[in-house]
Amino acid sequence: KVKQILSPGCKGEGATPVKGFQSQTKVSLKSVDRFYDTFIPDLHDGRHPIPMIVVYHGDGGSGADIRAQYKIEDASGGKAIVVYPDAAAPQKQWDLERGGDSNPDIALFDAIVKSLTETYCVDTNRVFVAGDSRGGFFANQLGCQRGGSIRAIASNSGGGPFATTADFDGNLNCPQKPVAALIVHGATDTEVLPKEGQSSRD
Repeated sequence: KVKQILSPGCKGEGATPVKGFQSQTKVSLKSVDRFYDTFIPDLHDGRHPIPMIVVYHGDGGSGADIRAQYKIEDASGGKAIVVYPDAAAPQKQWDLERGGDSNPDIALFDAIVKSLTETYCVDTNRVFVAGDSRGGFFANQLGCQRGGSIRAIASNSGGGPFATTADFDGNLNCPQKPVAALIVHGATDTEVLPKEGQSSRD
């Protein structure tokens, strides 16, 4: 059984948290405005910790798109906070090339986790990441680069993670602990070839 680690947002007698769907929360990172959508379930009472799931869309998409496509809130049974970040315009693509401190999308993940764990009562040992297509690639990248703060990842039609250091020698060495991973890939996928998912598995 995974031990609960409470976040600062577990305030006990604090104010009742805002619940339901919250669209386009803004966070500024190095003078760039970034946005994400959040769903806070009715189960959340500010005292009992619940998991958090961060879900990444594919190229050209948005958090709203993948929310409509995958219905993660329903799948979680209303027992988790669900977050849907938007990739930066105009490309709307996640950065797969750079490591932690220099990657604005990893910085966005860090900022989201910090903000939500300070505001809501989150079991910080049950933070999950999922993604589809390039979002799946990014979920794999976060699993490598942020293994210390993620319990598990799920990648659908993704690949990677890729090396983000100049001294890569052919074997990917993630800087933090390994995470559990669910890797799903259609055998007839023509957009992201199945060998990419196989590479993630390997």
